[in-house]
Amino acid sequence: MNKRVGILMLLFGMFLIPNAHTNITEIDIDFQVGKCNVDTAYSDNARQLANLEKTIQYVNSHPNVRIERLTISGYASPEGPAIKNGSVEI
Repeated sequence: MNKRVGILMLLFGMFLIPNAHTNITEIDIDFQVGKCNVDTAYSDNARQLANLEKTIQYVNSHPNVRIERLTISGYASPEGPAIKNGSVEI
């Protein structure tokens, strides 16, 4: 009898523990040389920003979903002067 109760408890317990799911979303925003504003008409920025908005809406509409880490990184292309590029890198 103890084995049956243990198995039932184990099976029942599996339904009570939510499965953790990790989703990594990467958004790439491109900037024109010498510019610092986000241009939605440039490169793939419109689609990337739409994906960011969709991700934020999903998180906001699902109370069991949370953002555990947000990493923002950037780099400057070699086209501009080094002193100016240094000020835009993160």
